[in-house]
Amino acid sequence: MGFATKKIISNDGTVIGYRQTGNGPGLIICHGGGRISQNYQKLATALADKYTVYIPDRRGRGLSGEAGPGYDITKAIEDLVAIVKATGAEFIFGHSAGGLIALETMFVCPVKKIALYEPPVSVNGSLPSAWLSDFNKALQKKRLKKAMAVSLIGLKAFEGVEKMPLWAILLLINILALIEKKREKGTQPKKGERETKEKKKI
Repeated sequence: MGFATKKIISNDGTVIGYRQTGNGPGLIICHGGGRISQNYQKLATALADKYTVYIPDRRGRGLSGEAGPGYDITKAIEDLVAIVKATGAEFIFGHSAGGLIALETMFVCPVKKIALYEPPVSVNGSLPSAWLSDFNKALQKKRLKKAMAVSLIGLKAFEGVEKMPLWAILLLINILALIEKKREKGTQPKKGERETKEKKKI
């Protein structure tokens, strides 16, 4: 079963694109901070026989518009609310930062059920918070990759990360970003292919 690509317009006019597959009740997959919609296509395909699955790209990624100045969790929530209203989805699955966005969305636009995997939510101090100051400073300077590196170290996202120098983590993030960009380009039809498909439609 293939994926259709669609888009909606969020509250402030930003384009939010998403991939759609399957049949049944609507389920939105809200991806993690270092992910894009393509990373969840296998999961969506596995669920497609029971659900209509929607995988939006968060701002600054894939099918969606630029994050722009002032992008924060409030705008991320507005984007998810726009997807919920446009699709009528009853369920949300949130991964990592997407889990936090899904939780906050429930306060303004509740759905029937949500499921979360590794949301960055501290319960009674269960997550360290000393790294947040450096994280916020990096965000204010629009150094997004540094902010991600700081969060990976602070949250000990994988074994031994806290022992790695910041430059090494930044290098890893840049390599992964390049791989994802190439993968994303590989999923887009070439100009000639698009023209052929358009002619066939006519």
